[in-house]
Amino acid sequence: MLSAVAVVSAADSASVIETIEVQVIPLQEEHPISDKIARRMQASVYTIGDNVLNGHRVEEIENNKLGYEVLIQDVFNRILIGYSVQKVNLEIGNHTVIKVMVFPWHNVIHNVNVDVEINGVSEDIKPLIMQDIQGIEKIFLNVLQELPIDAVEWVNGILRTGLNEFLSSRIPEFNASFTLVADENNRVDIKVDLYPKGQLIRETNLQIKSGTIPNTIRLMFRPELNKQLEGLVGLPVRFVQRHQSYFIDKLNSVTFDNKNLQKYKVKSAVEMVADHQTQVLYTMDSSEYILTVEGYLDVGKEERNTSIKAHAGRMLDKENELFLEMDFFPHQMEWDFYPGILHSLTSKTKIGFKYDIDERRGILLANQILSDRFSARVEHVPSIQFTEFGLRYHLHDFFDVEYVINDDEKWLRLIGVL
Repeated sequence: MLSAVAVVSAADSASVIETIEVQVIPLQEEHPISDKIARRMQASVYTIGDNVLNGHRVEEIENNKLGYEVLIQDVFNRILIGYSVQKVNLEIGNHTVIKVMVFPWHNVIHNVNVDVEINGVSEDIKPLIMQDIQGIEKIFLNVLQELPIDAVEWVNGILRTGLNEFLSSRIPEFNASFTLVADENNRVDIKVDLYPKGQLIRETNLQIKSGTIPNTIRLMFRPELNKQLEGLVGLPVRFVQRHQSYFIDKLNSVTFDNKNLQKYKVKSAVEMVADHQTQVLYTMDSSEYILTVEGYLDVGKEERNTSIKAHAGRMLDKENELFLEMDFFPHQMEWDFYPGILHSLTSKTKIGFKYDIDERRGILLANQILSDRFSARVEHVPSIQFTEFGLRYHLHDFFDVEYVINDDEKWLRLIGVL
């Protein structure tokens, strides 16, 4: 039994109806009435009772109790769909109770099937959305179960309100519509169409950075990363912002799930700025190994002006790196090898030493990062008092330029970052 109470003013509280309470009583216990349906019934009956009883003297209503009961029953029966009112009973007083006994028409719903269709998003994202809307079927089950099939259309507004409230609290970046189809087997099939709203992601831009892994290796992972980012296109910006940690974890899994990368202690970090044009910075670095390969074309230098430099290093600890550098000059078919060590004074400053095996002399090193794009280096050979200085500018992930000056000449170096 469910009830609703409302308070009204009256001139004479001793003999005038002041408050009205409505109780809806299902006559068939095996077909209970959901709270939402009962509240709608109570609201309808209260409106009738408010117009018929409110402000009337108690004695007046008592004298014609049966007539008022029949009147309320008749009016409510006219607007009620799917149920019939068997009887109305008035308990009259300053606080008047209207008891309405109802029973369903014919067949009632025993089975409710809810199918959710998510539109405008990639298949990979749908499980995440389904996780957000877990329990959406209860909105329909709680209202429709044991409801007379004839009352399905009557409760459309209740279902729509319940669905909108559910979406607002669980997944506010999406709208939904639904259709209901009832069959002769006491079954209702519901199709819910979910679709994104608000500002959507239209494009993604991926940048992969590393100070320890060559571009040629990084490029191998770009297709898989881009495939994941393509799944963001069409999603609401706010949805991606709310689930940003989920998408970052998925991108990081490209590195974490690769056994070869894990063997070399490679870890990744992701910075994501979700917007209509989403920016993603993917940094992948090894904590123990360093491998870089660069191609040099020296404009303005007479000899050995084309070369390839490879640097392979092993971190002894967080500050010290043991390395081997190799310079290959394809025109002369010559090789130079330089074993050495680097020490990090700060995250931007390194000093070190390398040994020229061919010339049998040591070289002092210093590298300084000046900004996001500028860096400088100095190499000094104490045995012959020879110094070389380079100022480098980062143009692109695959291309840098460096202006080089030494004691004998100066030139512009074009650098392909391989």
